[in-house]
Amino acid sequence: MTILKLDRDDGRAFPLWRLWWVLRLLGWRAEWIEYHRSRRGWHVQVAVPGRVSPVAVVAVQAVMGSDRNREAFNLARARMIESGRAPRSWRYNVLFERKLA
Repeated sequence: MTILKLDRDDGRAFPLWRLWWVLRLLGWRAEWIEYHRSRRGWHVQVAVPGRVSPVAVVAVQAVMGSDRNREAFNLARARMIESGRAPRSWRYNVLFERKLA
């Protein structure tokens, strides 16, 4: 299973139709979807069956409307992970409950 993690900080919720439309376009189905209110907006997690490559995860998250700056940084990290140039401890797709100073 792969977890897509979406972040939106403009205070508006993710339109559910967009999430379903992208999943259907890709031939995927959601095992579950969770919405969580964050300090400035929403965090959404979408579970899809199977293993999806890190770069594909970032692409799908961006198309679904996740914060573009977050996904740009995720893309840089995901590409380094896929190329083997990143330390094994690196994580590329994290949602934070709160910001650290």
